[in-house]
Amino acid sequence: MRRMELEKKPKIILTFDYEIYFGKESGTIEKCMIEPTEVLLNKLNFYNIKGIFFIDILFYIKMLSYSELTEKAKLMKEQIKKMVESGHRVELHLHPHWLDAEYKNKKWIFKSYKRYRFNSLDKIVREKVFQMGINELEKICREIKGDYKIEGFRAGGWCIQPFEDFYEYFKKYQIKYDSSVTYGISGKSEGHYFDFSNTPSKEKYKFSKMIEKEEAEGEFIEFTISTYKKNLLEKIYNKIMTPKFSKFGDGVGMNLKVDKKIDVIKNKLRTSICMYSIEGNFYHDYLIKKLRQEKKGSILFISHPKGMTECGINFIDKLVEENFKIETMY
Repeated sequence: MRRMELEKKPKIILTFDYEIYFGKESGTIEKCMIEPTEVLLNKLNFYNIKGIFFIDILFYIKMLSYSELTEKAKLMKEQIKKMVESGHRVELHLHPHWLDAEYKNKKWIFKSYKRYRFNSLDKIVREKVFQMGINELEKICREIKGDYKIEGFRAGGWCIQPFEDFYEYFKKYQIKYDSSVTYGISGKSEGHYFDFSNTPSKEKYKFSKMIEKEEAEGEFIEFTISTYKKNLLEKIYNKIMTPKFSKFGDGVGMNLKVDKKIDVIKNKLRTSICMYSIEGNFYHDYLIKKLRQEKKGSILFISHPKGMTECGINFIDKLVEENFKIETMY
């Protein structure tokens, strides 16, 4: 009976977006990236668990343009190399708004998010950004593994639509898969736009020029970010039971959407679609229960080291104790 129970559990895939904050306070690279990721890597390596890290490489490139940030860029580079050396996957994550960012008085200033989405760039800049990102990230990884090849992609802010704008670069740079789609969610702001209300509700599917359309002979694979539903009673229960740990990061995120006060109240009362994540604070037993109820063969988590706490680090212990199998995409 115990054996059958183990076989029914979904495989867990842990993915991480490696970046700082993009709001009024970007935070520091030490607190948002280096320190939390070091804690995370130590935990993953202890159990020989392999994660997937989507690297905000344009941030690294931007730091190199400021002489006073050379040493901080080196910290990021060395940590990426450590990921590769430990057997984790490192993949491409693009936030084009770094093109317009400025570093003043020891902090990052984001004057505009007009170029937050890849499709907001003209064709020449798109080519430059994708090529620059691939080349620089592979260059770092190949200092550890000479034949390292970037195979995966996650769009900044999940802004992968319309995919036609990415298609030729996926082909040219031999990107095999994307992991931006999160079934059932949508969002819009000055910089953001994504609408996954009509994407396939599968853990993975093949597609070509339209990421919303599954194709049996598609050229690429979409590994979707997994979600679960949380109703009002579950929200209240979790509020009571959730431990309170301070987050590692010292910045503030950008606003995805400015809601009216009445909409904020409605959102709190209605059932929410939540991404599986080990970010922030949450009640371990509740999330384990949700995982046990899953019918899918795999559940893909998305987390950001900047937003993690000791709660998420400890949850990795919980997954191991509960005998969940933690693997990468392949």
